[in-house]
Amino acid sequence: MIPGHTNIWVVFYPVVPWLGATGMGLLFGELLEKDAERAGRMAGWTGLGLLVLFVILRAIGGFGNLNEVPPGRWVS
Repeated sequence: MIPGHTNIWVVFYPVVPWLGATGMGLLFGELLEKDAERAGRMAGWTGLGLLVLFVILRAIGGFGNLNEVPPGRWVS
């Protein structure tokens, strides 16, 4: 689940967190095959919404900031 090692396995990169992203990609691919125009609109609005969420989270120092962000600096 996390990078590290045991007596048997060495884990360089965790796979489990990417299962959700992979599943969303598969669902988007199915939608793309069924209705490409709708999929394009959804992708645009979803991307815009995620960008707005990113800016809000960085501005308030919310979840996702592993290190404290100095005032006036958006990306550390």
